[in-house]
Amino acid sequence: MCIHFFEPREALDHARYISLLDELIMPAYEERYSDGNFVFQQDNAPPHKDKRTQCYLLEHALFIPKEDWPGYSPDINPCDYRLWAWMKQKVYEGGMPQSLNVLKARITEVWDALDAETIRKWLRELRPRLQKVVDEDGKLMQQYFNKV
Repeated sequence: MCIHFFEPREALDHARYISLLDELIMPAYEERYSDGNFVFQQDNAPPHKDKRTQCYLLEHALFIPKEDWPGYSPDINPCDYRLWAWMKQKVYEGGMPQSLNVLKARITEVWDALDAETIRKWLRELRPRLQKVVDEDGKLMQQYFNKV
């Protein structure tokens, strides 16, 4: 998957997000999953929930619409419950980057080093998390699961 760095103070609104989906994200998914065997998952960020974004995705990808996504979606998104903390830990292992360019280089290096087995391990945690969300009627689940 691709990494995109925003410029300082560059905002992400629905229009910019749809542009990124169209130009970077969907082409990368289509290349990697040419058989169409993937579900595009988002969180509840405003650009993701925007009606125009939802319409775009309805036309371009299999995805879970905002109406069907639980309010505490970080509990069941492997990026939120594992990836971002892992990335932060790895990026800062060598100390605080001394420039924005060094930070970007470290982020890219750590991202590129993420191996398939680690991802599979995180995904194995998904089914129990989903079941717990169902059992608890969509309530916040974070307290039930270990952190990175």
